Amino acid sequence: MMKKFFAVLKKQKGFTLIELIVAGAIGVLVIGALVAVVWQLFNTSASSSGNMMAVRQVQNAGYWISQDALQAQEISTAYDADSGKVLELIWYEYEEIRNGDGNVISYAKGAGHKAVFLLNAGKLTREYYTSPVSDNNNFSLQKTSYIAEYLEYDPDSSIVYTTGKLVLTLTANTGGFRAQTAKRIYEVDTRPIGLYWD
Repeated sequence: MMKKFFAVLKKQKGFTLIELIVAGAIGVLVIGALVAVVWQLFNTSASSSGNMMAVRQVQNAGYWISQDALQAQEISTAYDADSGKVLELIWYEYEEIRNGDGNVISYAKGAGHKAVFLLNAGKLTREYYTSPVSDNNNFSLQKTSYIAEYLEYDPDSSIVYTTGKLVLTLTANTGGFRAQTAKRIYEVDTRPIGLYWD
């Protein structure tokens, strides 16, 4: 019986054309399925990564502007296209004035602080200035910080200030292969103007 089996094998010299076509078709289907799975994973990862990046940029910008706006006593939202200035916030420390008994009788304006937010080519930076107590109009630059990127700005609606409330509509668009957009609206109740002095 073994001799018959080996005799049949010796007569067969290769695969038939049908067998090759079927094997090739199965191989193409398997490779196609693997490519589809890898492509789907790549797209999902790129979309998720882009979305997280856009959300992070908006949240970071919202955090820094909100922190400064909570302290601000003077707010300017006048857009300057040349410098890219979108927001200027100024606030002052206050100093207690005491009588001879050590009791606080009033408050006086102390050292000044100014935060200027600049948006150029989608990149938001924050310039921080201070002024001494003796000269509140003489601000000197202390630090420039990179805050966020991919931000879009509309002079009419991105930053709106009405007495006591600053409304920020922040939008980031990552662009690129799988562009993602994130939009957040922040409403900040600002510090009352003239709380301690006129």
